[in-house]
Amino acid sequence: MNAAPVPGVYRHFKGKDYRVLGVAKHTESDEPLVLYLALYPVHDAGAIYGETPTFARPLASFQDVVEVDGERISRFRLIERD
Repeated sequence: MNAAPVPGVYRHFKGKDYRVLGVAKHTESDEPLVLYLALYPVHDAGAIYGETPTFARPLASFQDVVEVDGERISRFRLIERD
């Protein structure tokens, strides 16, 4: 497993940027979750979350490698450390 992501700005492979706050522990399963904020307005997240919701993604999924146009790339890549 890769090291946990450091706080900072990450670019998703689809092009949008997110600020990683840190890694949290799921209270029921102990699964590590990456907490991050969208750095763009999210209009369809629902009223309870507002336009800049905090997301939680399993660490393993955050660190996934995806295939785009035949090339394997990281799902998220660090572009600026906090």
